[in-house]
Amino acid sequence: MRLGAATHTLSAANRDTFQLDFVVINEGAAVVEPRLGESSLLVDGVVLPIWTVYIGNGARDERFAALPPGDRLDFSYAMGTALPRAPGKYVLVYVVRGARSAPFELRVTP
Repeated sequence: MRLGAATHTLSAANRDTFQLDFVVINEGAAVVEPRLGESSLLVDGVVLPIWTVYIGNGARDERFAALPPGDRLDFSYAMGTALPRAPGKYVLVYVVRGARSAPFELRVTP
């Protein structure tokens, strides 16, 4: 699986509407169970405890249980209230099936 990431800056004023978009791609030759319910979101290397609530909700289709070769899962969560409130730089990493995304740098300005 391949996981992608980026960088984003947002102000504390519009922080509550911040949304993270996730893409999980099966680059293998066989169907794989993504096991997203076992995934984690790290903030500065620490597991975000509320992630299990986020990843356990939302629309699902059969690909969330059996992702065909070359197929992808796209999903999004409004994460603003779950992330740190203080201005600063935070590094987010998504981990699924042992694969870690590239770091996503979130800068929160006052």
